[in-house]
Amino acid sequence: MIRQRKIGGWMAFLGLFVLLFATVVQGQQSEALSITHQGFSRPQARGKPLAIEATITAAAGVRKAQVFCRSAGSGVFMALPMPPVEGNLYRAVVPDWLLAGSGLEYYIEVTDSNGQSASQGFRGFPLQVPLVSTRRSSQEERLKTLQDALDLIRQQNQPPGTVDRYNSSR
Repeated sequence: MIRQRKIGGWMAFLGLFVLLFATVVQGQQSEALSITHQGFSRPQARGKPLAIEATITAAAGVRKAQVFCRSAGSGVFMALPMPPVEGNLYRAVVPDWLLAGSGLEYYIEVTDSNGQSASQGFRGFPLQVPLVSTRRSSQEERLKTLQDALDLIRQQNQPPGTVDRYNSSR
Protein backbone atom coordinates (compact mmCIF):
# COMPACT_ATOMS: atom_id res chain seq x y z
CA MET A 1 0.00 0.00 0.00
CA ILE A 2 2.83 2.39 0.78
CA ARG A 3 4.29 1.71 -2.63
CA GLN A 4 0.99 2.61 -4.34
CA ARG A 5 0.90 5.93 -2.53
CA LYS A 6 4.43 6.76 -3.65
CA ILE A 7 3.58 5.90 -7.27
CA GLY A 8 0.35 7.87 -7.04
CA GLY A 9 2.26 10.87 -5.66
CA TRP A 10 4.80 10.67 -8.46
CA MET A 11 2.00 10.40 -11.03
CA ALA A 12 0.33 13.49 -9.59
CA PHE A 13 3.65 15.34 -9.61
CA LEU A 14 4.36 14.26 -13.19
CA GLY A 15 0.85 15.27 -14.29
CA LEU A 16 1.23 18.68 -12.66
CA PHE A 17 4.65 19.14 -14.31
CA VAL A 18 3.27 18.26 -17.76
CA LEU A 19 0.34 20.65 -17.29
CA LEU A 20 2.65 23.46 -16.16
CA PHE A 21 5.09 22.82 -19.03
CA ALA A 22 2.24 22.76 -21.59
CA THR A 23 0.89 26.06 -20.25
CA VAL A 24 4.32 27.73 -20.46
CA VAL A 25 4.96 26.40 -23.99
CA GLN A 26 1.48 27.46 -25.13
CA GLY A 27 2.07 30.95 -23.70
CA GLN A 28 5.38 31.18 -25.57
CA GLN A 29 3.76 30.02 -28.80
CA SER A 30 0.95 32.56 -28.55
CA GLU A 31 3.53 35.34 -28.13
CA ALA A 32 5.58 34.01 -31.04
CA LEU A 33 2.76 34.17 -33.62
CA SER A 34 -0.33 36.37 -33.40
CA ILE A 35 -3.03 37.78 -35.67
CA THR A 36 -4.88 40.96 -34.79
CA HIS A 37 -7.86 41.60 -37.04
CA GLN A 38 -10.88 43.82 -36.57
CA GLY A 39 -13.86 42.13 -38.23
CA PHE A 40 -16.53 44.03 -40.14
CA SER A 41 -19.25 45.30 -37.81
CA ARG A 42 -21.19 47.08 -40.59
CA PRO A 43 -22.44 45.76 -43.93
CA GLN A 44 -20.06 46.35 -46.82
CA ALA A 45 -20.81 47.34 -50.43
CA ARG A 46 -21.97 44.51 -52.67
CA GLY A 47 -20.06 44.13 -55.93
CA LYS A 48 -17.07 46.28 -54.91
CA PRO A 49 -13.59 44.98 -53.99
CA LEU A 50 -13.07 44.58 -50.24
CA ALA A 51 -9.75 44.98 -48.42
CA ILE A 52 -9.18 42.63 -45.47
CA GLU A 53 -6.33 43.72 -43.20
CA ALA A 54 -4.59 42.16 -40.22
CA THR A 55 -1.59 42.92 -38.07
CA ILE A 56 0.56 39.81 -37.94
CA THR A 57 3.51 39.33 -35.62
CA ALA A 58 5.78 36.31 -35.82
CA ALA A 59 9.04 36.07 -33.91
CA ALA A 60 10.36 33.59 -36.51
CA GLY A 61 9.07 35.65 -39.45
CA VAL A 62 5.98 35.12 -41.60
CA ARG A 63 6.31 32.43 -44.26
CA LYS A 64 2.75 32.66 -45.59
CA ALA A 65 -0.35 34.73 -44.84
CA GLN A 66 -3.63 34.03 -46.62
CA VAL A 67 -7.30 34.87 -46.51
CA PHE A 68 -9.67 32.05 -47.39
CA CYS A 69 -13.03 33.42 -48.56
CA ARG A 70 -16.28 32.40 -50.24
CA SER A 71 -19.72 33.78 -50.95
CA ALA A 72 -21.95 33.11 -47.94
CA GLY A 73 -23.24 29.57 -48.03
CA SER A 74 -21.21 28.38 -51.01
CA GLY A 75 -19.00 25.33 -50.64
CA VAL A 76 -15.37 26.04 -51.48
CA PHE A 77 -13.10 28.65 -49.93
CA MET A 78 -10.76 30.49 -52.30
CA ALA A 79 -7.24 31.29 -51.05
CA LEU A 80 -6.04 34.86 -51.55
CA PRO A 81 -2.47 35.87 -50.74
CA MET A 82 -2.08 38.42 -47.98
CA PRO A 83 1.18 40.28 -48.67
CA PRO A 84 2.74 42.75 -46.21
CA VAL A 85 1.74 46.36 -46.82
CA GLU A 86 3.72 48.20 -44.18
CA GLY A 87 5.52 46.83 -41.14
CA ASN A 88 3.35 44.09 -39.63
CA LEU A 89 0.22 45.11 -41.58
CA TYR A 90 -0.93 42.56 -44.16
CA ARG A 91 -3.73 43.02 -46.70
CA ALA A 92 -5.72 40.94 -49.16
CA VAL A 93 -8.25 42.35 -51.61
CA VAL A 94 -11.34 40.25 -52.27
CA PRO A 95 -12.39 40.67 -55.93
CA ASP A 96 -15.73 42.28 -56.75
CA TRP A 97 -17.19 39.16 -58.40
CA LEU A 98 -16.88 37.26 -55.13
CA LEU A 99 -18.92 39.95 -53.39
CA ALA A 100 -22.07 39.62 -55.51
CA GLY A 101 -24.17 37.63 -53.01
CA SER A 102 -25.73 38.46 -49.67
CA GLY A 103 -22.52 38.04 -47.69
CA LEU A 104 -18.92 36.92 -47.51
CA GLU A 105 -17.41 34.27 -45.24
CA TYR A 106 -13.66 34.26 -44.59
CA TYR A 107 -10.86 33.30 -42.26
CA ILE A 108 -7.22 34.33 -42.01
CA GLU A 109 -4.45 31.76 -41.76
CA VAL A 110 -0.77 32.46 -41.10
CA THR A 111 2.28 30.16 -41.03
CA ASP A 112 5.61 31.29 -39.62
CA SER A 113 9.09 30.25 -40.72
CA ASN A 114 9.15 27.46 -38.09
CA GLY A 115 5.98 25.90 -39.51
CA GLN A 116 3.77 27.05 -36.63
CA SER A 117 0.35 28.26 -37.79
CA ALA A 118 -2.44 30.40 -36.38
CA SER A 119 -5.80 31.51 -37.68
CA GLN A 120 -8.56 33.94 -37.00
CA GLY A 121 -11.82 32.29 -37.84
CA PHE A 122 -11.63 28.85 -39.43
CA ARG A 123 -13.30 26.73 -42.12
CA GLY A 124 -15.99 25.39 -39.78
CA PHE A 125 -16.78 28.78 -38.25
CA PRO A 126 -15.70 31.59 -40.62
CA LEU A 127 -15.94 35.31 -39.97
CA GLN A 128 -18.97 36.98 -41.61
CA VAL A 129 -19.40 40.13 -43.70
CA PRO A 130 -22.95 41.12 -44.65
CA LEU A 131 -23.22 42.83 -48.05
CA VAL A 132 -25.69 45.51 -49.11
CA SER A 133 -26.39 47.25 -52.37
CA THR A 134 -25.08 50.80 -52.35
CA ARG A 135 -26.63 51.85 -55.66
CA ARG A 136 -29.43 54.26 -55.00
CA SER A 137 -31.07 55.84 -57.97
CA SER A 138 -30.99 59.59 -57.78
CA GLN A 139 -34.07 61.72 -58.24
CA GLU A 140 -32.80 62.74 -61.69
CA GLU A 141 -32.55 59.09 -62.78
CA ARG A 142 -36.09 58.38 -61.57
CA LEU A 143 -37.47 61.47 -63.33
CA LYS A 144 -35.69 60.53 -66.55
CA THR A 145 -37.16 57.01 -66.37
CA LEU A 146 -40.66 58.43 -65.87
CA GLN A 147 -40.19 60.91 -68.73
CA ASP A 148 -39.07 58.11 -71.06
CA ALA A 149 -42.11 56.03 -70.10
CA LEU A 150 -44.47 58.96 -70.76
CA ASP A 151 -42.84 59.62 -74.15
CA LEU A 152 -43.31 55.98 -75.12
CA ILE A 153 -46.99 56.05 -74.12
CA ARG A 154 -47.60 59.25 -76.11
CA GLN A 155 -45.91 57.79 -79.19
CA GLN A 156 -48.05 54.68 -79.01
CA ASN A 157 -51.29 56.69 -78.68
CA GLN A 158 -50.72 59.10 -81.60
CA PRO A 159 -52.01 58.45 -85.10
CA PRO A 160 -49.29 58.16 -87.79
CA GLY A 161 -48.06 61.48 -89.21
CA THR A 162 -49.10 63.52 -86.14
CA VAL A 163 -46.56 65.85 -84.51
CA ASP A 164 -46.06 65.34 -80.79
CA ARG A 165 -46.72 68.72 -79.19
CA TYR A 166 -45.11 67.62 -75.86
CA ASN A 167 -41.96 66.39 -77.45
CA SER A 168 -41.45 68.82 -80.35
CA SER A 169 -38.07 69.99 -79.07
CA ARG A 170 -36.49 66.53 -79.57
